[in-house]
Amino acid sequence: MENLVAPSLGRAQYSCTIVGSSRSSFSRGYKWAPDGSCVLGNHEDGVMRIFRQGDSELADLSPCFCTPAAEYIYDFAWFPLMQSDIRASCCFITTSRDSPIHLWDSEEPRIRATYRPMNHLDELAHANSISFSSSGEQIFAGFERCIRTFDIHRPGRQTSERLLCTRKDKSGQRGLISTLAECPERPGLLAAGSYGRSIHFYTAGQRGCTLWCKDPEMGGVTQLTWLSDLEIASGHRKDGKIRVWDLRNLAEHVTSFDRPCNSNQRLAFGVSSSVLGAGGSDGSVFFFSRQTGALLSSKCVSSDPIVSVDFHPEGRLICTSAGTRVFPNYDRDSPPRDLEDIPLPLEKRPKVENGCAQVWSFDVA
Repeated sequence: MENLVAPSLGRAQYSCTIVGSSRSSFSRGYKWAPDGSCVLGNHEDGVMRIFRQGDSELADLSPCFCTPAAEYIYDFAWFPLMQSDIRASCCFITTSRDSPIHLWDSEEPRIRATYRPMNHLDELAHANSISFSSSGEQIFAGFERCIRTFDIHRPGRQTSERLLCTRKDKSGQRGLISTLAECPERPGLLAAGSYGRSIHFYTAGQRGCTLWCKDPEMGGVTQLTWLSDLEIASGHRKDGKIRVWDLRNLAEHVTSFDRPCNSNQRLAFGVSSSVLGAGGSDGSVFFFSRQTGALLSSKCVSSDPIVSVDFHPEGRLICTSAGTRVFPNYDRDSPPRDLEDIPLPLEKRPKVENGCAQVWSFDVA
């Protein structure tokens, strides 16, 4: 067994604080581009922001541009074959409330294509989760008891639809499909997690699920990440365990990583070749050994929950983002009593700092 030196976060190379006039502009997750050239951030205000690294260290991250969505953004994903020197590959997809799936250009704020999920009533239905296939040719979208597939080259309606269960059938996967992930080493094997506390595996060209796993103690599934062609890690809401499952024996999980998670907020984790990094609701970042599951190190970096931890493709940097919903203090902010106490218009209200993203140097040895 390889002995790992406890990994550690170095100093913050770059930082960004989202400042807005709304208390609901907090971060909901950041993801590195597949080539590591930039980082994409999702925020509660329905705005996707792209950041590129500056030339000097300890500089503030500034968004290159923003892509405002019509509504609340549920999920987003980078094109898996994205390379900054190939203009056509620089894109990502988003899904938002009461809106179709949009394919955005990551070099300028414009929509390249639109994919419209249509339900059995021929009405537009928004996707709760989205993911690219490992080849980038298809888009998988998760709905309640349903997965729809789109051809990236054919904008418009879905090309296929997989009904997971019916109202009378109790054997299929129930609940909202909250996360989707295709195995890179085994194309055609799709893992689907639901808020109904289940993980099912589907094979292209076959009806029904091939394998499934369910733990009565785990919370709703919020993230699935393949570790190898036989192992997959799952994150959950209101559940402090990140579980690792082996497809050869899904009766119980192989190992687990413990971190504080006491809310329904999605706390995304990241993996490198030997380390799993995860954030907690207490504002700390935890690093675990993938081989043993042991806690290697931890560091408190924020007073807000860490909603995402993502490793740079080269492994030298790590991006963390923090944020949470801030409610007004009704004990202090009493309702207006006369015309002089009427609240200011939105554009004239004082700015509120809510949501922080930081890029850290990362050392394993």
